Amino acid sequence: MKPIRIGSVGLAALPPRIAVPLVEPLSAHSLLRLRGQGADILELRLDLFPRQDEKYLQDAVRKIRAAARLPLIATIRRDIAHPWPGPETRREKLFLSLLPFVDGVDLELESALAGRVARAARVRGRTVILSHHDYLRALSPAELSLLVRRFRRLPGNILKIAVLARNPAEMIELLFFTRERTFPLITAVMGKWARLYRALAPLFGSRLTYAYYRKPTAPGQPSLREMRELFSRLYPS
Repeated sequence: MKPIRIGSVGLAALPPRIAVPLVEPLSAHSLLRLRGQGADILELRLDLFPRQDEKYLQDAVRKIRAAARLPLIATIRRDIAHPWPGPETRREKLFLSLLPFVDGVDLELESALAGRVARAARVRGRTVILSHHDYLRALSPAELSLLVRRFRRLPGNILKIAVLARNPAEMIELLFFTRERTFPLITAVMGKWARLYRALAPLFGSRLTYAYYRKPTAPGQPSLREMRELFSRLYPS
């Protein structure tokens, strides 16, 4: 399987890698603290930043990149839990304007802009994550297969699937789905089983785990400190 990287960080299943979502610009001191606590990658949740105008976001991303010295993923989420205030043409323009300053992008698999932004990102050598989030339930095998077919039709590098698990059986079903795939995949569950799933997911082939710095961006998401301590015990170097 071809190696996958986001910036300087290789995304093999092991050792586990942690991405930390940022919902606002942080001071240089806080960014260095994140790096010291074990963050491998920063996901910039630009849809949650205080402002979304192009110049503000470009300046914010430049400053974060210079201070953190970590790979950056640009995410401008639009889904049932994160309504985007403007038209899709504006969101697409923002993605394209940020490509020079980031190492990867996260695009909703079903969005109309996914193909165009993904192709532009690949031309620049950026890693493309195509993602699907369901905050209400887990997905059936048929629904998971449909996501795989959609993913294969687009120029993405990694498929990301995050769903709500209501019981252990749903969590285990997603773990087995992850293990059986032959392409790069990130999977996660939300809710009360989120921590256990994230601890096990690297063993089944999931390439990246998300953990928060100050507040969660998804139900059940663990903190960076908690996740790094857990990984250090479960996956000794």
